[in-house]
Amino acid sequence: YSTDAFAKLSKFEYDNASDERFGHVNHETRVKNDSIEFKEIKIVSLNHSYRNRKVLRGVNFEIKRGEIIGMCGESGVGKSTFLDVFAGLRNPDSGEVWIDGEPICWRHLHGFVGYLPQSPVKIDGTVSENFTFRSNLAESEVAQVADLMRLVELSDVIQKDLDFEKVLRSPMATLSGGQLQRLAIARLLFHKKTILLMDEATTGLDPDLELRILIKLRKIGISGILVSHNELTLSRCDRVLRLTSNG
Repeated sequence: YSTDAFAKLSKFEYDNASDERFGHVNHETRVKNDSIEFKEIKIVSLNHSYRNRKVLRGVNFEIKRGEIIGMCGESGVGKSTFLDVFAGLRNPDSGEVWIDGEPICWRHLHGFVGYLPQSPVKIDGTVSENFTFRSNLAESEVAQVADLMRLVELSDVIQKDLDFEKVLRSPMATLSGGQLQRLAIARLLFHKKTILLMDEATTGLDPDLELRILIKLRKIGISGILVSHNELTLSRCDRVLRLTSNG
């Protein structure tokens, strides 16, 4: 049942085409190989209120392709709210999104943004079902999954059995918490997510492993916003955005 539900959710298209508050121009974003192509994304004058309280006020933000940006700040300052708006889980009160100098609608951005919480979603099923939300994979997809699992250094799971398809059919319960976090990163990459929003998502990883994965993500052109309270983790980002209370 849960696998079927996630399969339906994965095909769900967020549609706010009739709401012109979220962008001036309603045109298709440049897409190549099912992945968004960009050099720089800018968010301009973002405002968002929650329960009559202005949480985000006039936020300006930019991220380049392959850039990992750290985000920190006191509890309640708006870090998770910012990620929610970026991921399309909340509608902003106002604000614009620009890709390489062109204004676009928010909805054109959301399909390429992957959200990764500290405790990734796990369903009662096999590794394959948790990875792709379905049990049947094409031969090319099996190879792709194997490559992505190696990318996030889950090769130890693969090497336990030479039959990788058997690994995919194995119960999800066989993975540890840290392995699940890495699988969640690979899962987003499988679904063509170009921008990863990581909310304390590397907390359970060994520091050296965390560093290697961040380096690999940069090399393949993945951008990321990494919320963390860990100064070592933040020091490994290209730059750090510190949010403060607006009173």
